[in-house]
Amino acid sequence: MLVLELDKASPANVAYSALKGEISCSEDFLNDNKIFPYHKEIKKKLLINDNENRRINGVWDYSDIDNFNTDQMFAGHLTYKILSSDAKSILPYLFSDFDVNFSKNLRKNDVIIAGDNFGCGSSREHPV
Repeated sequence: MLVLELDKASPANVAYSALKGEISCSEDFLNDNKIFPYHKEIKKKLLINDNENRRINGVWDYSDIDNFNTDQMFAGHLTYKILSSDAKSILPYLFSDFDVNFSKNLRKNDVIIAGDNFGCGSSREHPV
């Protein structure tokens, strides 16, 4: 009987093992340069300087920011202090730990251009 270690039984490993017909590690598949010759560089957390303007003509350009999570959008400690249905109370805190200019310069109908995996993290609905 074959047993997969719990730390090895990720969904990716299970799916790859099923496709291959034997217990396998998905990292072998992902690291195969013949299949995936391009490896995207993972960007570190980026903070916006206080004097940096990311809003131009109603468009907020965060396209260089990947994996921007809901904790950066709205601090977790405020989740139970402010109702998710109270947009006016949320606004002063929106993105406050990331870009101090966002909430004070945000206007109706503004658009956000974001990098990969924008809004990842918890299921916190406040930022939406």
